[in-house]
Amino acid sequence: MRGTGGEYPNEIVPLERIGTDPVLANGVRDEMVDHLNRSWLAKQIGLDGKPIQFTHQAGYQAPPLDGIWATAPYLHNGSLPTVYHVLKSKARPKVHTRSYHTDEEDYDPVKLGWKSTELDSGADPALPAHQRRRIYDTTLPGQANTGHTFGDKLTEAERMAVIEYLKTL
Repeated sequence: MRGTGGEYPNEIVPLERIGTDPVLANGVRDEMVDHLNRSWLAKQIGLDGKPIQFTHQAGYQAPPLDGIWATAPYLHNGSLPTVYHVLKSKARPKVHTRSYHTDEEDYDPVKLGWKSTELDSGADPALPAHQRRRIYDTTLPGQANTGHTFGDKLTEAERMAVIEYLKTL
């Protein structure tokens, strides 16, 4: 948790600060925000006792870390198979796939996330769509795994210690 008193602040982190793929955040339009503010959702009362009002801010809201071990894949677009890859940008696969099963042998308890196989190239366009979707290609628009380089400053031992700590949340 972050924030004072263990409360989650729900802050939007600017794209410039995290350097991540902007496609999803840039897809939000002012008309969408206006529509939300006219909907039933904006009539709900927030924690401050006032009706919820939506605003348009270009960025992403970081999720709470509790249970992070169970929320793979990571980043807003699911481009990283493990927390290890979040914390070490140079280890990130450019193109990868995984089994898409959820059995114990498909999970990586050391790197905290899904076991994946790095591939040399993206999906063959001749493959059926359901098979192409199983190959994650970070060179495609909206699928980049850039930014989030804060963990690069850690030593390998520190990185693994962070992962061990995250397993307890």
